[in-house]
Amino acid sequence: RALRAEVGDRVDLLGIATTGSGRNVVGDFLSADLVIDEITAHAKAAVTVDPEIDTIFEIGGQDSKYIRIEKTHPLDFDMNKVCAAGTGSFLHELANKMKINIVGEFQEIALSSSAPVSLAERCTVFMESDLVHFQQKGAKRDDLVAGLSYSIVLNYLNKVVGDKRVGNKIFFQGGTAFNKGVVAAFEKVTGKKIIVPEHNEVTGAIGCCILARDENKTGKTNFKGWDLSNRPYELTSFECKECPNRCEIRRVSIQGEKPLFYGSRCEKYDVDRTRKRRDDLPDLFKEREEALMASYVEEKPVPADAPAIGIPRLLNFLEIMPFWKTFFTDLGFRLIFSDPTNKRLIAKGVEKIVAETCFPIKVAHGHLLDLMDKGVDTIFLPSVITMPLSHPDLDRSFACPYVQAFPYSVRSAIDFKAHGVKVLSPVVHLGAERKNLERSLIAMGKELGKDSDEILRAMEKAFTAQTSYYASMKRRGREVLQNLKPEDKAMVIVSRPYNGCDPGVNLGIPTKLRDLGVIAIPMDCLPLDEMDLLEDWKDMYWKYGQKIYSAAHIVRDDPRLYAVYITNFACGPDSFILHFFREKMRGKPYLVIEVDEHS
Repeated sequence: RALRAEVGDRVDLLGIATTGSGRNVVGDFLSADLVIDEITAHAKAAVTVDPEIDTIFEIGGQDSKYIRIEKTHPLDFDMNKVCAAGTGSFLHELANKMKINIVGEFQEIALSSSAPVSLAERCTVFMESDLVHFQQKGAKRDDLVAGLSYSIVLNYLNKVVGDKRVGNKIFFQGGTAFNKGVVAAFEKVTGKKIIVPEHNEVTGAIGCCILARDENKTGKTNFKGWDLSNRPYELTSFECKECPNRCEIRRVSIQGEKPLFYGSRCEKYDVDRTRKRRDDLPDLFKEREEALMASYVEEKPVPADAPAIGIPRLLNFLEIMPFWKTFFTDLGFRLIFSDPTNKRLIAKGVEKIVAETCFPIKVAHGHLLDLMDKGVDTIFLPSVITMPLSHPDLDRSFACPYVQAFPYSVRSAIDFKAHGVKVLSPVVHLGAERKNLERSLIAMGKELGKDSDEILRAMEKAFTAQTSYYASMKRRGREVLQNLKPEDKAMVIVSRPYNGCDPGVNLGIPTKLRDLGVIAIPMDCLPLDEMDLLEDWKDMYWKYGQKIYSAAHIVRDDPRLYAVYITNFACGPDSFILHFFREKMRGKPYLVIEVDEHS
């Protein structure tokens, strides 16, 4: 309404584009000609101003971005994660606490400092604590403010840029670029000139306009008109009950138009903007799910009244399910599985945890609660210390500490005894001498009334089933790779199985890629065991670190393959494995997606 009042009768609108976090909703509401991500928009504006630009630093109020430009195209980028220490809002907050006007006064004070204090650049809490500490020691206000400028810069360079290349022509964009104190700190730390372009606070919008102009050759726009603000609309929400996810669907109803829907995990209601479903491409993740639960050896029928054991679909069960399914079925037990991961199950797990952990551990709590809701009184939850070895010359293949300790730590959140539930938690070494596993499972077998001969026979069949599963996935992967043409592109989902192969956790990314006409490949389909890790990574003792590094080798050397790395916030091993992965993939683009309960 305000824009129409100001310019509506004096301009001809030839195109409209949206960007930013709400770009899809607003784009649909306005019927935008183009919906553009922020990275592309910022990069387009920068190279239009100066085609020789090779680096963009962008710090806004809530997030910050790094963009690497090569030959006027964005080649690499990164954004801040959950930390707010490198954003303008944090700087504004601390300036208010010091009773300093962030506009003008802050930079004047910072630039007058001759001895900036050294503040922590790790976290907002530490920064603020350091600020108070230096104030108590009598530090001058101008030195404190200059120290804040440096801390913002160091946090940005360490957390957002990391070891990525910083070029020689750097644009500084976003509202924080108005602060000359921060600009000066960037120049001091990088040793390079920092260019603040005109209208730096709206470069994303400028980039949108340029892209909309270039895209719309006809000059005809889909814009619904200036009177849109006068048309009645209503925002409502409802819960979809078609599946256990129970998604909250947001509906935008505009008078005279079909309603718009947002929020479903399966996209049942969402607007399909660009594509039809691609049922002609192989769905390797669905095939993997089916293979995981398939039978690979002859199984004797289990009576309906046979004793039951609950098997949760959690953590490394999503790789070694064939082993345990075969093992217990051969022993004559009826298996009850937890439901596939869904929104309800996740919510129950998140509500039950007593300490902050990674997302898969929270989900694991939900699977155990689901089995208990089903009336299962015996649950199998082993402490898996090592996984099957990835290479004959490697002698270590550890699971992560959270996974190893989960059967013990979960008892602080769930009182199994009070619910009359027995939990079987043998210590399992799948990457050590078999006698260790035999000893542990024979001891568990005595609790179940099974003798050692029965256990050893079931183990033999279980190993055969697991080996058959690995072989079937590798064979299927070989078929897919052989059928890929040189000009084809496929995405390898690089992840632990409980991140990338759990359909309730991976955000449906494999399906979304398939609908876009791109095959998504699980790591199980790659010949990971054929990669020689000894020269570069013989000291990598994490099992999934070995698999991820092997996948990086394969993806980097095959021009048809690209990587989507699915991880989660608070994953300790990934915090450094990602650095090795980035080094191995240097020169080839890839995408990292962090998933948690808010995703």
